[in-house]
Amino acid sequence: MEEYSNQNSPMRQQPSAVEVERAVLGAVMLERTALDKVADTLQPECFYDKRNQVIFEAMISLYQSSGSEPIDSVSLFEELKKNNKLEASGGAVYISKLGSDISSAANVEYHSKVIL
Repeated sequence: MEEYSNQNSPMRQQPSAVEVERAVLGAVMLERTALDKVADTLQPECFYDKRNQVIFEAMISLYQSSGSEPIDSVSLFEELKKNNKLEASGGAVYISKLGSDISSAANVEYHSKVIL
């Protein structure tokens, strides 16, 4: 009997850990310094969910341009709106839930490794 593998199937989805992606984004919103811990290993394209890619890209942009200003739902909303990417990010409700769904940034490095 022939063994079946869907390894090359066009219907095969990439592995994803969308909840872990959300945890990383939420951690950055909770503590700006969390981005220091993951910026060298994660790139926007590491995120499976396109909304999370757009949001992480905006976080990096804010981090590089603003010095010490917070990366929170308000600053992200404004950054995404300014760059016409608010809709692609999932909108204001999605962004605000990211920040409220996490209580600690302590595991951000571990979570970033799960994404990879």
